[in-house]
Amino acid sequence: MATLTVIGTGGSANLPVTNELKIDLWKKRQTAFGAIAPLTKILSRLAVNSAHNFEIDVIEENEMPTVVIVATTESSVSTTIVVQAYGTTLVADTQLFNPRTNDIRTVDTTPTTQSVTVTISQAGTTSSAVWVAGDPIEVLPPQLAENDETLRPVSVQSSRVFNYQQLAKLQYAITRLNDELTTNFGGPGEFRQMLKRQKLREFTEKTEKLKMFGGRGTSGSGASIKRASGGLNHFLRTGSLFKNFNGTFTESGWDNWLGDYSDQNPDKDFVDFLCAPNILRQINYFAKDKIRISPQAKMYGLNYMGIATETGKTVQECQRRILELERTIKEMKDA
Repeated sequence: MATLTVIGTGGSANLPVTNELKIDLWKKRQTAFGAIAPLTKILSRLAVNSAHNFEIDVIEENEMPTVVIVATTESSVSTTIVVQAYGTTLVADTQLFNPRTNDIRTVDTTPTTQSVTVTISQAGTTSSAVWVAGDPIEVLPPQLAENDETLRPVSVQSSRVFNYQQLAKLQYAITRLNDELTTNFGGPGEFRQMLKRQKLREFTEKTEKLKMFGGRGTSGSGASIKRASGGLNHFLRTGSLFKNFNGTFTESGWDNWLGDYSDQNPDKDFVDFLCAPNILRQINYFAKDKIRISPQAKMYGLNYMGIATETGKTVQECQRRILELERTIKEMKDA
């Protein structure tokens, strides 16, 4: 199997500078870990060619992020940007990433026009470059405040295909945890080896659930620590719909939101959706006996709950670790 090389120019802002990394995909698969690459490299590569596809064995990036286009060049760095269209699809706390300048701005309030009010310094980057007309801006998931009861964002995506950036970030985290646990629990003896395996699984599962449904990270100057919905900086989606329920997540509001998604995406037979942790128990309550739980959830750390809607569509609630290669690859082949 060919060796994948990720090429880039190194870090920016608070991201570390990294060297070129060659990845032996077959060796990584044999050791039960997927390809690992710094996000710095991926962002650098995508900034040069946003249509570039990364491939990891049978897992392929084949969808592009939701994008809005800057309509008016800034005279100076401003807290207001104007986009060509789809400004009203953004919600408060949505992050806007400009791959050309490699900075992120956060939407302050849900726009009612194509003019968007933003916070310039967010997610560890401080913008020092103007955004110019024609810049493609990637729309990243809304953030969840540290107080779960304050903001309740939910996001929907219509595919189970996960992109390279998700995999790289989570694979890197798992490998780092393995290194740490090998140091902490290493040594000869059958009991030590058993303890190492047991604690590795427990610790990794807990940590990766946090990363999927809320990974902590500092954000800029003066901003409080936030927990990003989904715990991911980037993920690819088609026909996505973000909704911020602002602390009042009701059954009628949820049903209306799913209805809106169905109206906007009539060709989708099912969707996956990721939500803040505190929403999970409420959806379980709303759905009642409509939920079907995957019988292999415990074995694979995977829990799909199919929720039948009045439109006949099935909403797949995704609570999973995407890094169990055996399960993930089988899903991709069956898809």
